Amino acid sequence: MMKTSYRITLWCLACTLSCSKAVHESTEHDTAEIIRLSLERAIVAGQIPDYHLIKDKQNIIISAEGIDPSLLPQLPGINLVILNDQQLRERADADELVFFLKFRSIEIAVDRAEVILNNTQAIGKRTKEMGFGEEV
Repeated sequence: MMKTSYRITLWCLACTLSCSKAVHESTEHDTAEIIRLSLERAIVAGQIPDYHLIKDKQNIIISAEGIDPSLLPQLPGINLVILNDQQLRERADADELVFFLKFRSIEIAVDRAEVILNNTQAIGKRTKEMGFGEEV
């Protein structure tokens, strides 16, 4: 099974999120900003574990599970391809090396945010035969 988790902890978001010391309820804008910062760090900067295993770095596959696609940013030179579980299975059946990103959790507090982003090899007919991947 090939799965790597990438935990991004962003501290002191007061400037980025325009938060004050008072109690702050996160908004969709806050969540979108955290997602943008996380993807820039993971993909643009190439800091997600096993980034080198992603074949097509201009078309990054993201699982639709656990994320509102409307919150995903536009990244220069990178197309974010949102796929549901069935579409991921179909891709994995066609090619043994299909890696996708999946937001496992996004937690936003007053003074910090934590994102867990997985980089996972999808399992298809070919990867099952080879003993690799994870069921989508």
